[in-house]
Amino acid sequence: MRKSIWILGLSLVLLFILGLNIYAQPKEGLEPVTSTFYVTSKVLPLGEGRMAMTYEGIGLAIGDTGEGLFHNATVRVICYHRYNMTPLSPIYNSPL
Repeated sequence: MRKSIWILGLSLVLLFILGLNIYAQPKEGLEPVTSTFYVTSKVLPLGEGRMAMTYEGIGLAIGDTGEGLFHNATVRVICYHRYNMTPLSPIYNSPL
């Protein structure tokens, strides 16, 4: 029982000390990066005036300074859009 109390007390002290350090980190910031993406897309006709578009992108972000949170970070994007093309729609006359 005594050992459990010591472990609990030590855990709370470490959590308090480390928690203050984590809370002190900045919540916003700017980091200039250069991003390169490779994207594949597919347009699927769903019938008269309707279509769906899917795309997947894989990219790499390289920090301009050579360091930072997003230096050599990879990015993956998966997206799906469904369009109902009516004569009032801005993409109705689009060459998709």
